[in-house]
Amino acid sequence: MTNFLTREHKTKILERDNFICQMCGKTVSNEIHILDDAYGTVDHIVQVSRKGTSKKENLATCCRKCNLKRGGRKSQDKIKFGCSADLDFIKNLIKYEKRYGILDEKLLAEKLIKYRNELLREMKAFNQIIHIMEEQHGEQTEFLCDNSSQC
Repeated sequence: MTNFLTREHKTKILERDNFICQMCGKTVSNEIHILDDAYGTVDHIVQVSRKGTSKKENLATCCRKCNLKRGGRKSQDKIKFGCSADLDFIKNLIKYEKRYGILDEKLLAEKLIKYRNELLREMKAFNQIIHIMEEQHGEQTEFLCDNSSQC
């Protein structure tokens, strides 16, 4: 079987999944509006680049936005410095991968621990900078700290 999906094949997958994005849960459309985030696409659960096929068992409905964000990567590939803006997407991607049995929990945990340690180092550096600024100005620079931090 080729990895090319006909319009009919795509429609069958969208119908099977009740036009619901299997990542974020939003309703999708089969109307051709390529620039619309609610446009229904078909995602390869195991990506073609990772030897996935276009058999119906390996296909899931996704909105355009989730499909583009996921790309050819897995959840552990999405964990990086500055990913907090994509936190909801990463949570949905992890649920999606777990549901379809492709989540590598050990690798994800290792990546999360590495990321947490990077954040802790960055926080320590920021706190040192704030401390230096306070010493130089003789006052607390509250505008740099939120109420929950220990600057």
